[in-house]
Amino acid sequence: MKKIVIDKEFVKGYESLFIVFENCDVYEINVADILDISCEAALINEKGREYRTDDGFIKIAANTAKTAESSVLRDQALGMEQDYRLKERLEMCGGCADMTSFSLKDKEKGEFHIYVPYDPLERVVTGGEIELSNCPSLEFDNEGNMIIAFGKSSQQPKRKDNNYSELIAGWEEAFGQYEPTVLKAKVKGLSTFGENTNFSFLFKICDKKCKNNLSEFLFMNCQNVDMEMAFPNKGVCKMFMSKMADGRIYVGFGGLGIEFTCSSVLEYDYYCNKSEEIIYN
Repeated sequence: MKKIVIDKEFVKGYESLFIVFENCDVYEINVADILDISCEAALINEKGREYRTDDGFIKIAANTAKTAESSVLRDQALGMEQDYRLKERLEMCGGCADMTSFSLKDKEKGEFHIYVPYDPLERVVTGGEIELSNCPSLEFDNEGNMIIAFGKSSQQPKRKDNNYSELIAGWEEAFGQYEPTVLKAKVKGLSTFGENTNFSFLFKICDKKCKNNLSEFLFMNCQNVDMEMAFPNKGVCKMFMSKMADGRIYVGFGGLGIEFTCSSVLEYDYYCNKSEEIIYN
């Protein structure tokens, strides 16, 4: 597999570097304003001059990074063309975007593209539509220069999937050291309480390794509820849970067409033994 090393010397042969973020903002950087760049990229499409990299960083001078396409694409329908610097734009949108690719362009040499693996913190394991914004791996040095790290060099927080013992209050008291990769269950009942914002799920765990197989979880302050009216598959499902970037917990019952976010998850006995002040805080 053909590989190339992209560093500061390499990019000197080009005019511009275009950075693309997940929110579709595109920024043009003059190569002369790139203070440093480092990555190794593997060829994935020779005809299209496309490469892929999983590790690296780009360091951009403080007073550069004007928008190339993003403002025109975003504001054209409103009859506005705005010119933000990269730092200003990211500050305005709360930094909520991840770098997904960059391209080097030159009038004589043409252009080629480097794609960066993008696995956002919020991608739901069940394939649902819930996506919340997370922040890119950006740093600024003492002189205000911007460092964009990607791939293995990124400090982007990694989402944990199905870490039930950490997400469910009272898990250890009820299940001890039992820690399934995915919790398979058969739902026996579903009800709401507390002005219909809290859910109670009574279910049987379909795993002989779990001694406490009949259980009940309470899901507090539920939002973004997507729920079918009937239980297919005789109520058998896989229960997915992940903490989102905003601190809420995504819950999905794979196979039943149920998903939502909640502020906390409690095992029933734990709930009964705690005061309302502790539970709702």
